[in-house]
Amino acid sequence: YPWGPHGDSFRFYSSLNISANYKLIKNLSGGVGLEPTYYESGRYDIPLTAKLSYDWKYLGLAFMYKHGVVDVLKTNSVDAGKLRDWQIQLYIPF
Repeated sequence: YPWGPHGDSFRFYSSLNISANYKLIKNLSGGVGLEPTYYESGRYDIPLTAKLSYDWKYLGLAFMYKHGVVDVLKTNSVDAGKLRDWQIQLYIPF
């Protein structure tokens, strides 16, 4: 298996999202940033991120796209393997 015997060596990771956000209109904002990520398998990546969010008084909703730049899945049997994903974030302050 190119990513571990059970395919789960990329399941656990630690990351920190750093972004610059700009208010587009009243409650709508957008932002770009980086998310340095360290995987349990010992590999790392610094994906680029883009985010679009809308804030109500007691609720926030955001859509984020993450585009990996390092071939973290590259092995002898896989030529390239950049991780990319979409996320939906719901923020409810207490």
